[in-house]
Amino acid sequence: MSQLKRKLRQRTEKAGIPPGTLQFSGEKRVESVLITRYEYDTGAWDERHATSLDEIGTEKRLNSVLWINIDGLHQTDVIAAIGERYQIHPLVLEDILHTDQRPKLENYGHYLYLVVKMFEERDKDGSVGSEQISFILLGDILITFQEKPGDVFDPIRQRIRKNQGILRKETADYLLYALLDVLVDRYFAILEKIDEAVDAIDASMSEQPSETILEEIHDAKRTLIFLRKNAWPLREVLYECRNRDNPMIGATTKTYFKDVYDHCIHVLDTLEIMKDLLSEMTELFLTRSSNRTNETMKFLTIISTIFMPLSFIAGVYGMNFLAMPELKWEYGYPVILGAMGGITLLMIFLFKRKRWF
Repeated sequence: MSQLKRKLRQRTEKAGIPPGTLQFSGEKRVESVLITRYEYDTGAWDERHATSLDEIGTEKRLNSVLWINIDGLHQTDVIAAIGERYQIHPLVLEDILHTDQRPKLENYGHYLYLVVKMFEERDKDGSVGSEQISFILLGDILITFQEKPGDVFDPIRQRIRKNQGILRKETADYLLYALLDVLVDRYFAILEKIDEAVDAIDASMSEQPSETILEEIHDAKRTLIFLRKNAWPLREVLYECRNRDNPMIGATTKTYFKDVYDHCIHVLDTLEIMKDLLSEMTELFLTRSSNRTNETMKFLTIISTIFMPLSFIAGVYGMNFLAMPELKWEYGYPVILGAMGGITLLMIFLFKRKRWF
């Protein structure tokens, strides 16, 4: 089932359900929910793993940053417990559980709610998949929701553990920036893979074009459209983060958001360039295919034109009338063959002179 059909079916199944109802509509990707807690400041850090909010705890030290990451969304009681603990609006919890959200940023006063897409390359067929990542920023607390374990945030975790850079000196809004920056950088890794595929297609077109090239170009175009569909609203989210007068994001962090916003603009520009390049390659392939067809038709037309007078002569002398001239002439056969050969050479000479081949 295609992604569009799956999303439409999810929306259809949701029809009539009261707003704020916690019902998971995505694909179950993990058996049990895993909650990971990171708490850090300039002097220390703590990391815990559990399967419930009570086991992992929600209390934090003064002036420390708390990052709670949830892997797995199908256990709605866990999501409900987090919503009750941090007073998160039911509509936000509903959006977290519906994994077909458009990237967006919403301000609920005492917290920010963000939705973005994380991309992954599937090794089997080379296609690009996505996973919804939801963020809730509450002062010095950042909560992230993922559909399954495994993400691109390991460099951030290592920076927390090893106290690298300024991450442990900053607040939770800087952690939000760092995670979004990694997600945007993931776009460049995907674009690099697509660029390699485009180069391979270009090489195939130059060496030995085949009909599968159009399918490869179509697949690359579809991937670019998929990326652009998510990168464009992400640009709006980052623009609001860097410009919106919101106390949840400090002035210093907004400077960093300007940088990741510029990266997102670069991604969009690269997507447009690649899309135009693939369109030009499609036109070039179709033009070359048309030229090859024309060359073939021209060759066949020349052959047919050469055989037209030869067929006429053979037809005339193949009627076998009794009183037909030259019918019993001793040299009739070689003369006719010579005449046919002469006509063939004359027509080839004329075609060459007119540069028809």
